[in-house]
Amino acid sequence: MERLRPEDPKAVMPYAKRLLQLSGFRQDTEQLGTRIYLNLCIFVAAILVPKVCFPYPDTEAMIRGFSELIFFTNIFVGLFCFIAQHRHYRELLNAIESFVNIVYRTSSQQPESLSERNLIKLNVKINQISVVYCYYVAVAAFAYWIAPCVITYLSIHKEQDIAGNGTMHAIQYYPNLEESFYWLDNRTSVRGYAVLSVVAFITFIFAVYSQTTKLLTILSTIKYCSTLLQLVNIGIDELDVTSMMSLLIMINLTPEMFGYCFFCSDLATTGTTISRQMYEFQWERHRPVVQKMVAMVIARGQARLRITAWGIIPIDLELFAKVVKASYTVLLVLKDFI
Repeated sequence: MERLRPEDPKAVMPYAKRLLQLSGFRQDTEQLGTRIYLNLCIFVAAILVPKVCFPYPDTEAMIRGFSELIFFTNIFVGLFCFIAQHRHYRELLNAIESFVNIVYRTSSQQPESLSERNLIKLNVKINQISVVYCYYVAVAAFAYWIAPCVITYLSIHKEQDIAGNGTMHAIQYYPNLEESFYWLDNRTSVRGYAVLSVVAFITFIFAVYSQTTKLLTILSTIKYCSTLLQLVNIGIDELDVTSMMSLLIMINLTPEMFGYCFFCSDLATTGTTISRQMYEFQWERHRPVVQKMVAMVIARGQARLRITAWGIIPIDLELFAKVVKASYTVLLVLKDFI
C-alpha cells in the first residue's frame, strides 16, 4: 500500500522518480533502459495494428475503435516522447536538487526556515495527490475493463438458461476494446472474447502506468519549479541591507548590458533581413554589374552579421538572458555568506 506521507519529506519528487525508474529512467546515469520499449510494443501490438489493419463490423464500431486509438496514442506515445527527452529532464532535476540542497543546507538548525517549511509542505502535498490519483486511475480503468465482462457474462448466462428451455438467442458480446484482434474470433466466440479480455487487461495496466507517470511527473515538476520561484521571492524579501546593495548594483548594471545586447541583436536581425531580401531579389532582370553585386551580398550573407566579445561570444539578447539568470542565481547563493 502506498503511503500518503512520503518516507523522506525532504526528497525531491520521490514518487515521480519511482514511476520513471519502471521505464528505465535513472537520474544518476545518462543511459536509458530498454523497458520503455515494452510500453511501446504493447501499444503497437495490442492497439495500433488491430485497430488500423483489421476490419470493423460496422461504421459505429469503427468510430469507437478510432476514438480509442486516439485516446491510447495520447497516453502511450506521450510518455514515450517524454522519456525520449530524458537528458534534458535529467538536467532539470539536477538543477532543482541543487537549489533544494541550498535551501536545506541549514536544516540541522532549529527552528526550520520558512523556505524549508514550504518545501516540506510541497513534498507532502505532491505525494498525497499522486497516491490518490494513482488509486483513482487504477479503479477507473478496472471499472472500464470489468463492466463489459460482467455484462457479457450475464448475457452468456441468460442464453444458457434460455437454451435449456429450447429457445436460442444470439449472445451479446461487449468488447473491452473495440477492435478485431488479428484473426481471433472475439465477436462471436466465448473463447476469443476471453482472450481479448486478457489482452485488454494487460493493455489497461500499461495504460494506467503510462498515464499516471506522464501526468504526475510533468505536473509535479511544474509545481516544483513554481514553488522554487516563490522561494526566490522569499529570499529577496529576507535580504539584509548589504545583500540589497549587491542587488542594486546588479540592477544598475543590467540596463547597460541590455543596451549592448539589444542593439547588437537588432544589427544581426537587420543583416539577416538584407540577406533574405537578396535571395528574393530578381537579379536576372538586371545588368551583369548588378548581378555580381548581388552575388557578393549573398556570399557575405552566408556568415551571420554579429558583434562578439573576444571574437568568441556573440553579444545578443540570448546572452543577456543567460548572464542575468546566472548572476541572479549566484546572488541568491552568496547571500547567506554576505
